[in-house]
This record gives sequence, structure tokens and C-alpha cells, in this order.
Amino acid sequence: GVLILGMSVGSSRFNASRTEQILDWLQTHRPDAQLMITDRPAIHNRLALGESEADAVKYCLKKGRQLRDYCTLVLNRPGNRMEVFNWDAIYQSSHFAEALAEFKLLAKLNTEFHSDVAQQSRRVLEREANGRTVSDESVELAMNYLFEEFAAIEAFGRELSVPVAY
Repeated sequence: GVLILGMSVGSSRFNASRTEQILDWLQTHRPDAQLMITDRPAIHNRLALGESEADAVKYCLKKGRQLRDYCTLVLNRPGNRMEVFNWDAIYQSSHFAEALAEFKLLAKLNTEFHSDVAQQSRRVLEREANGRTVSDESVELAMNYLFEEFAAIEAFGRELSVPVAY
């Protein structure tokens, strides 16, 4: 199967040297890995924290460019087969739209799934909120980050006609 490495724009784990180490390992052991830099879905978290849309987009895309720059050294090597997800193409995919609708419906119908996604979203927001209270409304908005991440992975599998394991 294909390994998809999620790279969060808010994570301190993905500094330049650590990113190069991770990609070096992947190039040796999982050369067909796909890199998912979550700059576009992360906009939901910034909005949930009260930022304007313009500031949220600017922040997330800047962080995404920084992560892509960290990846460039390895991705430009001869024989590299790893690729970075293209969010513009993903957002236009019918497979993505279908999967996103399915995950949102699942969250409405399955309280355990909704609770798991909400708890993870709340943890992320609380870490970024610097002591500010995180409202349930903010959590609901931030849940879209995970829904988009899940839907992108599912759409990727559907495009390749391969089963996806989470």
C-alpha cells in the first residue's frame, strides 16, 4: 500500500532537519510515499480560533510553503518518487466531495465518531488557544480540518482504486 505522511503546519516536529531525516528514511524505505501538507485544512482551525479569513489563509499558506521548502531538497533528488498532495486538485475531485459528505454524515449519525473528532479538534484548539476558552461552536468549525484530511485520504484511495486503512 501507499503510505501517506500527514504534515501539520502547526507541528514543531517538522523543522528543516527533522523533515529531511523523515523524508530520507521514506525515500529509502517507502519511496512511493505521498506527503500531505495540511495547510489548506488548517485554515479551519485558525478560523475557529477567531482569526479573520484573510489572516487564517495567509498564516496557513505561509506555513505550508515553509514545509514544502523543507521538503524540496529531498523531493528534487534524482529518482525521487514522493509527491506532495495538491489541495487545489483534491478540492475539485468528485471523490473528495463524496467522501467529505460521507464523513460529515457519519459524524451526524454516529455519536462516538463525532465525539472522537470533536475531542481531537478540541485538544488541538486548546493547545493553540494559549489559555483562552474554546467554545463548542469553535470545535464544530475545527472538525472540518479532520473531515477534509480523512476525505482527502479516502479520495486518494478511490482515485487509485485501492482500499484505505486509517
